Amino acid sequence: MTKRDKGDNEGADADYAKAFELRPDFTAYFLRGTERRKKGDLDGAIADLTKAIEIKPDSYAYRARSLAKRAKGDLDGADADYRMSQGPADYVKSGNAKMAKGDMDGAIADYNKAIELKPDLADAHVYANRGAAKGATGDLEGAIADSTKAIELDGSLAVAYDVRGTAKQERGDTDGALLDFTLDFILAKGDKSVISVRLAVNYTRRGSARAAKGDLDGAIADFTAAIQRYPDYADAYYNRGNAKRAKGDVDGANVDVAKAVQLKPGLARQ
Repeated sequence: MTKRDKGDNEGADADYAKAFELRPDFTAYFLRGTERRKKGDLDGAIADLTKAIEIKPDSYAYRARSLAKRAKGDLDGADADYRMSQGPADYVKSGNAKMAKGDMDGAIADYNKAIELKPDLADAHVYANRGAAKGATGDLEGAIADSTKAIELDGSLAVAYDVRGTAKQERGDTDGALLDFTLDFILAKGDKSVISVRLAVNYTRRGSARAAKGDLDGAIADFTAAIQRYPDYADAYYNRGNAKRAKGDVDGANVDVAKAVQLKPGLARQ
């Protein structure tokens, strides 16, 4: 039981004053702010909790400040703080849902909040997902930076190499893309949970990187491997057709492109 609980307010105040004298850190501001709110000193509570948040943007501090603002009648400010008080996992879940719906900007905002609240707890998947969302919005440098951070945290995360390889390829770094797609392929192949479609995509992306470097035989081999794993993958047929045409195999190219268009009619306009 604390001194405050025992009714010793003067003793409690003295202890908080001593804590500030020794170390005016997040905990000191948070505790004093919480006590001030309970005593009705809302302005003092908000000031202390704001200082605590400046030191460390903690979800509990946001929640406490939300309560103080609501008690003062600042409903907009209270709602904003409450949203910030959501835990990192809540924001990650929200970000994943937004990304699945195609709302990349919203997903990035949620991942940002998750990392801001608990930067030490953000795992490789959060950075990889944010990198993928950034890449989808055209922020290639951001995608590369986030996927690289994900790889630093977990070097076995295949999707992080995929995200970085895609961004590098779009930026024109075919050597870097080829290396990342190869690593993604190796890791994904060893992951029994990855279905054949994922492997087909990996082969196709690596094949595209090889074709961009002029390695047409290597590209055709990768596109063929993709088709073997996912026989209805139109992009693999289409890309293999282009590679065959570049090698002079016009008949083979026409067969592949016709199959691609059959599977995905939209390719006929490309």
